[in-house]
Amino acid sequence: MSQKKAVLYFITIVITILSPLPILNIFFLYQNDNLNEKTFNKQQLYTTDTIESNINYILYKEYKTTLYKNKVIVGKDNFLFLGNSFKKVVDKAQGIYPYTLGEIDWWTTKLKNIQNYYNTNGIKFAIIIAPNKHTIYSDKLPNNIIYKTGKTITDEIVKYAKQKNINILNLKDTLLQNKIRTQLYFTTDTHWNNQGAEIGYKESMKFLANTFKVDYKLPKYSMPIAKDRRSGDISAILKINNLLPFNNEIEYQYKFEKNNQICLGNIDRYSLNFDKCKKANNPYINSAIPQYIINEEASNNSKLLWICDSFATASSKFYTRTFKETWVMHHNHIHGEKLAKFVKSIQPDLVIYQIVERDLYYPNLVLDLN
Repeated sequence: MSQKKAVLYFITIVITILSPLPILNIFFLYQNDNLNEKTFNKQQLYTTDTIESNINYILYKEYKTTLYKNKVIVGKDNFLFLGNSFKKVVDKAQGIYPYTLGEIDWWTTKLKNIQNYYNTNGIKFAIIIAPNKHTIYSDKLPNNIIYKTGKTITDEIVKYAKQKNINILNLKDTLLQNKIRTQLYFTTDTHWNNQGAEIGYKESMKFLANTFKVDYKLPKYSMPIAKDRRSGDISAILKINNLLPFNNEIEYQYKFEKNNQICLGNIDRYSLNFDKCKKANNPYINSAIPQYIINEEASNNSKLLWICDSFATASSKFYTRTFKETWVMHHNHIHGEKLAKFVKSIQPDLVIYQIVERDLYYPNLVLDLN
């Protein structure tokens, strides 16, 4: 076949594929009440997103599968889970993620060195594990994925860490106990909901109080059911968020007895410089953005450095009301000597590493601070 004919065939195939897209996209637009024709633009006429989303929605609802099997797993009762593309989370759940006990011993020894560094500098330290959704809702995983209770890499890390007297807390047990009375993780999201975050916060504060013999005072609040929520980050991977009903997820709302006025500032993740904080009314932190909050009305006159990830976002309102100063950095942004420099500049009373389970066995997390 000549080069000209090959190009002609290619153009013909592309035109054949693209020509029905505008008609299909307009059809789906008017079929879906959740889409807005006013915001529909020319680029959307030729996108395959709408077709993908409709195919994924049918596969999800009717056949319990998706187009992206390595990214998203459909479990029982419409539960969505992250697939193995994300830190081999499925292999870790099944206890088949490859590691040796020597490697776990090395990693936990490095973690012990981190704790010793903080202790030497008069700083309290604890590491808290936010469990994977696969761990808490293993009963919702599909039948071909069997969670290996007590035999995961997380179980080995916790066992070795406790043998080395590391201040480590796995929130798995308390969440498993409480999931019987209410749902703690979103159906279509990888994260815990506000109810799960609240339980994690209370258990963490109890652990810190017992470990360091400190009487931490907790803020007073109630938790009514909030407005309905439609979807989450896993359903977004499938591009089906607009196809899900508005009452697809139930969320809880925090109502605090005191509406604290706080001072919120940003931290530059590269230079570690921070700007002057400004008054704000909502003691809430987005863990993806390095920030700090000063709350003069907090329950305790302590300074917290919170090395965390997206699981911290839902519980941030508790911590910013518990500690007078809360400094937040994502663990992907700061580690090793860079972290040590930041610690010296802000001089916290307490450092918490709160890490989601799938990211726990991570070399950068235990880089030497000296």
